[in-house]
Amino acid sequence: MAKTIGFNFNFLDVGGGFPGYETEGKQSLSDIAKAINNSLEKYFPDEENVEVIAQPGRYYVQSAFTLAVRVIARRVELLDPQHYRPKDRDDTQKTFMYYLNDGLHGSFNVHILFEKHAPDFYLLENKDSMPVSQSSLWGPTCNPYDCITQEIELPELDIGDWLYVPNMGAYTTVLVSSFNRIPTPINLWIASDRVICELGYHSDKHLIVDKNE
Repeated sequence: MAKTIGFNFNFLDVGGGFPGYETEGKQSLSDIAKAINNSLEKYFPDEENVEVIAQPGRYYVQSAFTLAVRVIARRVELLDPQHYRPKDRDDTQKTFMYYLNDGLHGSFNVHILFEKHAPDFYLLENKDSMPVSQSSLWGPTCNPYDCITQEIELPELDIGDWLYVPNMGAYTTVLVSSFNRIPTPINLWIASDRVICELGYHSDKHLIVDKNE
């Protein structure tokens, strides 16, 4: 199309958004790279002398962090049997609203507003033997839109319980705000003794030493 109007490409940016980790059911980086290379060979062969670049920022840092969040409040409600009557639950089934110390105005901004899905949450304390209940997760700001997810099944949690979310590197803490004076997350760096020595670190209050390399 460009050539029909007299424009000859000499530079092409294929963009970014490449996944920084592999997960079942989603395309891997190798699959994406294969599709891109096939298109480049077809539309921009070597004889075209087009310089091609990409933006691999997400690929490098998407799995750089694991986010830890804490339950700071909770609300218990009874499900309305007229609107929710699953076969395996009685009419007095409870639903839980858990308020976390991070939310839509913090690390979950891009996940909820742009990617339209909540990440996977895991419990720090093993409660696999406990029954699960319909739950929702909310941020700490008192903003009625500060909802992380309204559909998640969790065992009953207490105030002070911890959850964690892996692969929260790209577009998370870089976009946090202190909306309603909510503190922003603290970065804790974990490294082995060998890595610390190689980097020349001696001590750091935000550095956790992993002696089991």
